[in-house]
Amino acid sequence: MLPGFLDFASDRICAYFYPPIEDEEEEKSHPRCSPLPKHDDQKPSIPPNAKPAARGCSNLHSSSRCPLPPLGRSCGCGEKQSDPNRLRIIKEILSETDLYKILGVERTAGPTDKGALRRAYLNRSRQCHPDKFPGVADATKAFQKVSMAYNALSKPSLKDKYAQTPHGYWRDYDTFCPKVNPEKTLKGILLAALDELLYGDIERVRRFFKELDKLGESIHFGEEGIESVLVGVRLLRKCVLTCRVCFWALHDELCHLLELKHAFRQLAYTDVRTRSRLTIQIARITVNLPLKVEEALAADYKQRQEKHAREQSKGQEAPLKTSLIPQKICSVIRGIVVVLERMENRLK
Repeated sequence: MLPGFLDFASDRICAYFYPPIEDEEEEKSHPRCSPLPKHDDQKPSIPPNAKPAARGCSNLHSSSRCPLPPLGRSCGCGEKQSDPNRLRIIKEILSETDLYKILGVERTAGPTDKGALRRAYLNRSRQCHPDKFPGVADATKAFQKVSMAYNALSKPSLKDKYAQTPHGYWRDYDTFCPKVNPEKTLKGILLAALDELLYGDIERVRRFFKELDKLGESIHFGEEGIESVLVGVRLLRKCVLTCRVCFWALHDELCHLLELKHAFRQLAYTDVRTRSRLTIQIARITVNLPLKVEEALAADYKQRQEKHAREQSKGQEAPLKTSLIPQKICSVIRGIVVVLERMENRLK
């Protein structure tokens, strides 16, 4: 009697916890277990030679009912096989570069319906979710691509940029590939070329133009053309290097002037002596700026002359002395600076 009662209770439990039918097509392709027969209030009849049933589903209807399948599997058929149609959708997503086609929505010029876009995103995500395709690496890539497309089309600013350059702007949306910025690459090439022109060897530039002259008839410089280009390169190098020397010479003096200006503003109006001293000091530094530039140019000329003496065997041209102010004007400026410096010392 006890085995029969356990059999009856097991049937009721299986019928209560059996998952409901979700799709009629799946019902036809994978038939569910047959419904449980109705039981009367009477006790079930047990054959005299029947063996006690094990815990779980009853064996009385084993010919028409399979055991309860675990989650993610079909009834009594093992693991669910990958649908070829879904695999085809994954391949289409990976091969597509149009964000609208990736989500399966129509391209619109105006604002896109966020609800429709959200529904399309959820639908596509279910079709290529990695949990439904264990072991398929393309499913993960397709799912990431769908998420990226939804993120780009859901934001108006990104959508407008994508509408302007749908093909060239694709790399800005693809967050799963390395970024390559052509502007930075071109900037680096130009800076390297400028650095070579300014600090490199002129003979390298000469060889470069000679090799460029041999490439084709459409590009022809000749010896005279190459020499004229090299003359321009030398003048450009001289101007840039001279400007750099002048800039660094004036940088420290201008910073000193800013410090004196700040200190002058912090003084009280009644502190006439200190105000006069700072005024004379500011005037002295301002008048002395041309002399600082001349001293920097003279030091640079001396350095280039020593370098030329060491590398004289290479046939390089001798450096030319650069002077911005005549010597007589420099002498007058030095006299004014000496007078202002003595006045400043008297007021200390």
